[in-house]
Amino acid sequence: MLCAYVSAGALVLRPAGAVCAADDVALFTSIESDAWVNSPFNLTVDQGGQIGASILLVWAAAYGFRMLAKLIRSSDVVQDDF
Repeated sequence: MLCAYVSAGALVLRPAGAVCAADDVALFTSIESDAWVNSPFNLTVDQGGQIGASILLVWAAAYGFRMLAKLIRSSDVVQDDF
């Protein structure tokens, strides 16, 4: 990543490895840009919550199907306890 600032209407690059100031412009290489944009961890809190809720919903559905299967298996057994 390179940092640049505007001086007298021109874009001036800071030396490599220099610390960027708050008002600097950050210039990324295409590899750095792709890594940031395509990162699966680049989520907002809302997007992360939606993914978490989806995972919980899948777990709940699997648990429901498991309990249903258990109920069906247990109702197949005829008990003669007279």
